[in-house]
Amino acid sequence: MKKLSKKTKQNILTVILIVLVVVLYLYKESNSGTQSETESAQPSLYPSQTYEFSSDNDSIGKLSLSDIPEYTGKGIIEINANKPYFTEDEMNEAKTLVYFEYYGDLDSLGRCTVAYDCLGVETMPVSGAKRGDISEIHPSGWHQRSYDCINQNTLMTRTHLAGWMLSAENANEKNLISGTRYMNADSMLEYEEMTENYLYHNKGKHVLYRITPMYNGDELVARGILMEARSVEDNGKSIEYCVYVYNVQPGIKINYSNGWSDYTGIFFDISAPSVQVGNLELYDFEMDMSSHIIHAPQCSECKEAAPFKGDIDAASSWPSLGYDICDCVYDMLDAIAA
Repeated sequence: MKKLSKKTKQNILTVILIVLVVVLYLYKESNSGTQSETESAQPSLYPSQTYEFSSDNDSIGKLSLSDIPEYTGKGIIEINANKPYFTEDEMNEAKTLVYFEYYGDLDSLGRCTVAYDCLGVETMPVSGAKRGDISEIHPSGWHQRSYDCINQNTLMTRTHLAGWMLSAENANEKNLISGTRYMNADSMLEYEEMTENYLYHNKGKHVLYRITPMYNGDELVARGILMEARSVEDNGKSIEYCVYVYNVQPGIKINYSNGWSDYTGIFFDISAPSVQVGNLELYDFEMDMSSHIIHAPQCSECKEAAPFKGDIDAASSWPSLGYDICDCVYDMLDAIAA
């Protein structure tokens, strides 16, 4: 048998390497569909845990929007005496499975339905991981507008039901809703950070966590979300809450049917960078948070004053928005007009 030359051997090795590269590439491509193209969680040190969700795990039916009072200036309210609706079976199941993540399918209107997770270090981003781009996701009712009266200007955010800091979920369309900056950054964040701090400082502990967006009929934008959490190993002694977070933005009227919005002439976001909204000149007022009556600054009848900026031309519409006006406001407006 003729001995192969050195050059021939090198050529054969090159061909083998090329074939291996092609095979590995094709294998990677064929398996890329095992995870939805819209689901891009960070790599984890732990194997993924799936969960078989059923209607028994759903908070809807236990709570409806008719049970929620109208928003009156407080972004979060406690529900069910701050006790989550988790059953004993659900808590026992969480102890057995240790950790898992579940994101409900979009409904027939393309709306997110639920995030139901047992959180721990197993579900959180690995050390050094960076949050990915989510700009390609357009949740139901997504319509972006900018307002000078909002800190960072833009009204809507792609709001994670289960926050990235807890779930490492990035561009997962089943986990992103159209949420106002006020709901996302000013309201939800407090509870997300509370949960993250507990898990970070208590390795090996877990929190059963359920976030349910609540819609009015066929509206595309959620009116708010129900946040439920309970620490698993100590049955809620460390972490336990059940709160409703309003999907509102002070000063902005939102059409929840389609996500369109407009300026109302009154807002309470005193962290806003400017007192100028478009061509509107804003003046200082105070809201009495105990009575929801609007006063001029330093009014002696204002018991729990919350300062805000308001458009005097829109003052006549404030009663239609549910706010009463003290006589001192009319005196102030007369003085300005004089």
